[in-house]
Amino acid sequence: MALMEWSNTRILLVHSDIRVRQWAHDIFHKYKVAGVQSTGSAPIGYDLLGRFAADVAVVQLQQNDMNGAEFTRKIRGDAASPNPQLPIVLFVDAPNPELLRTACEAGIEGIVSKSTEPEKFIKRIGDA
Repeated sequence: MALMEWSNTRILLVHSDIRVRQWAHDIFHKYKVAGVQSTGSAPIGYDLLGRFAADVAVVQLQQNDMNGAEFTRKIRGDAASPNPQLPIVLFVDAPNPELLRTACEAGIEGIVSKSTEPEKFIKRIGDA
């Protein structure tokens, strides 16, 4: 398995729970990720992409303001999208088969569970 070069990678993290965002930030710091922007709101995350050239986005599947499937469709299909080819990994807190199917159809590159160990979490993002 090749090691990902994280020092050149920029990650957008969208998750409504600040504790989860902090957990992920700690992992990104450990792996020396070049840059991380995070927010609890998918619409704000989408707007951040206009100012932050992310290499990958990690987005919560189930959110109140815009779920991961809607976020992915917007990235892929909006004419004003700053990066329609952005790899997107969904962060799944609880299974929702219908929403997962919709997100897969929208074009996600991976899925990571909230209960994933840090090493598997970062590897799944690197595989996207």
